[in-house]
Amino acid sequence: MNSNRFPAGMKLVKQLEGGSTASIFLVKDEQEQLCVLKGAVKTDESKSLKHDFWVYEWLAGKVPVPAVHFFKEDDTIEWLCIEWIDGTTLAELPVAEQRVRIYAQALRLLHEVPLDSHAPVYSLDARLNEVRIRIENGWVDSTDFEEEFSNYTTEQLWDELSKYKPTEADLVFTHGDYCPDNLILDDGVVSAFIDMDWGGVADRYQDLALAIRSLKHESLDNLIPLFLHNYGLTYLDENKLLFYTLLDEFF
Repeated sequence: MNSNRFPAGMKLVKQLEGGSTASIFLVKDEQEQLCVLKGAVKTDESKSLKHDFWVYEWLAGKVPVPAVHFFKEDDTIEWLCIEWIDGTTLAELPVAEQRVRIYAQALRLLHEVPLDSHAPVYSLDARLNEVRIRIENGWVDSTDFEEEFSNYTTEQLWDELSKYKPTEADLVFTHGDYCPDNLILDDGVVSAFIDMDWGGVADRYQDLALAIRSLKHESLDNLIPLFLHNYGLTYLDENKLLFYTLLDEFF
């Protein structure tokens, strides 16, 4: 994205890496304060930054999230500017047991936020509709599937996903992409949940599945019981766990 089209007063410091369709920049505002600026060209494939804006605004004062400086849009581009949070990510914490405890306790904190009629919702039907759109437009990269699903075609994986669709939802406010890189720490304490593009009211297993998958990726399977204890869960619904793990393969 061309930085010459930045909103007035923004000075580019450097471009940051991001896993979404948005371009992400570290900038300074007119008061020389560091901010994170996300920009996205409006396309059928891109996810609206307006959703991020709603999520951060609704969570403000409930759990630690970056403050929103502004959201702007025109016919072609959206801009979201949020506070820069200094610190390290949870993924950088060297002691595995401490990392897992914080990971679980932070998720419990988020999931315990009381819901109201203004909470942004990310319903399962909406998410599944996005999957079908992505499949039909060829936007799903089957070469990036987890190893255990690497022999599936996109349609075969959709059929497998459909077998496990839950009939009931345990609704909480979810992060949507709950991984250690999306938690910022200050002296071992969570100072911000970040990158909440997929956040919203959804089944708690949306986050639990990705958290447990992250632990497996780090070869920390032996610490999954520690995670569940600190989260406060004594029983895992294996069908929901598989469903939400499969669902993430399409994004």
